[in-house]
Amino acid sequence: MELDETKWERARDHAWRYFDVHAGQRMAMFNFFIVLSGLILTGIAGSLQAGPKIAVIGIFLGLLLALLAFVFWKIDQRAAFLVKHAEEAQAAIEAMLLPDKARLFSKEPEVRAGTKGSGLRKPWTFGKSLRVTFSSIAVAGLCGAGLCFVRAIEVLAPVKTQHLLQIGSNSVEARKSIHVANTSNTNVGEAVKSGISPTAGPNR
Repeated sequence: MELDETKWERARDHAWRYFDVHAGQRMAMFNFFIVLSGLILTGIAGSLQAGPKIAVIGIFLGLLLALLAFVFWKIDQRAAFLVKHAEEAQAAIEAMLLPDKARLFSKEPEVRAGTKGSGLRKPWTFGKSLRVTFSSIAVAGLCGAGLCFVRAIEVLAPVKTQHLLQIGSNSVEARKSIHVANTSNTNVGEAVKSGISPTAGPNR
């Protein structure tokens, strides 16, 4: 079905609004994630400096940060799909309305492929840059949780040592009591064999 120029213009405006909404949401979500990650990382650093007892909180904060990085990455995947969908619609509309040099959306892959550089010198897409950021922050969260766990062990180790010492002390006391009881029983037995009552006093 052929469309007149007015309808194509309306279609282009619709596609642009669709693109603008989801691209804006994607960047707003990423900015919120960066701020939230900064706060959690600050909490992890503070728990490490506060002492072994507070470091337990840092373990949960580190695991939470890794989980949030994964969740925001999956949300970004959905947003990237919607943005790409809008770009494809814009490219199709540009092909019908604009000359070749003015087709920004449809020409973008071709221009990007011709960009000079390789490896780290080559420009990254938004998707790749965001994935690297999510992965780095997730690793930072796991490392922070590990450091806090090591820090928290410093509290558990003395408690365990004290418990073992208490057990050893109780064992020694128990052995002494058994030894005294055995000695008493031996003395009583010898007295009985000699015909002397264990309770009798000395003859006067």
